[in-house]
Amino acid sequence: MVILTYLETRVLPGATDSSLTETKSITLLQATADDFIPMQIAPSSKITDIQVNGELAVYTVGAWDSEFVPDAKDPKGGQMKSTWRNDLAIQNLYWQAGKIYLVLVCDDAAVSQTALIDTTASLGK
Repeated sequence: MVILTYLETRVLPGATDSSLTETKSITLLQATADDFIPMQIAPSSKITDIQVNGELAVYTVGAWDSEFVPDAKDPKGGQMKSTWRNDLAIQNLYWQAGKIYLVLVCDDAAVSQTALIDTTASLGK
């Protein structure tokens, strides 16, 4: 799996002190399999079918919320549990290019759905 993240730091909206900032991200993940989180599309997500470079893609808003659940009986001390949350304002765009699965994830409200799709289209096939 390859993960590439870009960060944008700017003054917190409404702040009068320029030292108060927020950081937003856009992350591209690619892998040869889509059978693990975060590459999976949750069954409870509200998906919109779209086209990226003439290929089928899926857009959804939400995110995987993961936490470690301790278990004294587990040799590893517990396991990760992930739950999809539709209430989180995280944009996700899933598609496939040949044998590579991709997802573009963005938590920046300043990036519109159209801009995210355009970014994906600019990545090529």
